[in-house]
Amino acid sequence: MRSARRTAIEPGCHPCRPRLGRVPRPVPGRSDDDARAERPRPVSEMRRGHRQPPFDQSLGDSGPLLSQIRFFGPMLRTRASSETLSPTAGCSTPNPRWADMGKIERPSLESLVMDFAISLTRRATCKRFQVGCVITSEDMTQIYGFGYNGTAKGLSHDDCKADQPGGCGCVHSEVNALIKVRANDPRKVVFVTAQPCITCAKAIVNSGVSKVYYRATYRSDDGLDIIRKVGIEVERV
Repeated sequence: MRSARRTAIEPGCHPCRPRLGRVPRPVPGRSDDDARAERPRPVSEMRRGHRQPPFDQSLGDSGPLLSQIRFFGPMLRTRASSETLSPTAGCSTPNPRWADMGKIERPSLESLVMDFAISLTRRATCKRFQVGCVITSEDMTQIYGFGYNGTAKGLSHDDCKADQPGGCGCVHSEVNALIKVRANDPRKVVFVTAQPCITCAKAIVNSGVSKVYYRATYRSDDGLDIIRKVGIEVERV
């Protein structure tokens, strides 16, 4: 015959409901006042004017409190950064080291745009001669288009006949740059790393270009002669 085993019901628990937690057992030699003293104070008590204990009691007078660090930290960091970064902090006259530096030399816009055109030559696929071209606005603050010489789109780079001067099948950089420019862009300026050939010079003239900058010479000056003949200014940089 099975004996019915009944479990003891803890105080405060209903026999039909699951227990949510155990009642903490008392610790020998420890009073309830000690346990309440070790509990952290709730935030509501601290907001009513109770002072928060120091960050570390072991620091004593040798270290700052946490409240002082939080309050004065941003002020100290701001003051230290201003004194460190400012060359005239704490001085009535400027630092003499900055006065000896002289005037700052800046490159011209023409040289900067030409440097960009020179960097485009690294993208050229012609095996014999690499040329880059950049087309900007008249004040050289906007770039309308750029290009470099290479084979037509979809063709192999091996189609370049580098051993035949004048017979290369690559599209020149000026043409690749001009086809990216809109017709209504006002007064365009061309920067090309080498003198344009006759065909490219005619394309430049018909595109409404106001000035041409170039860097290296070409085997013929016929292209520049056509550009000058129609009144377009040419300058070497």
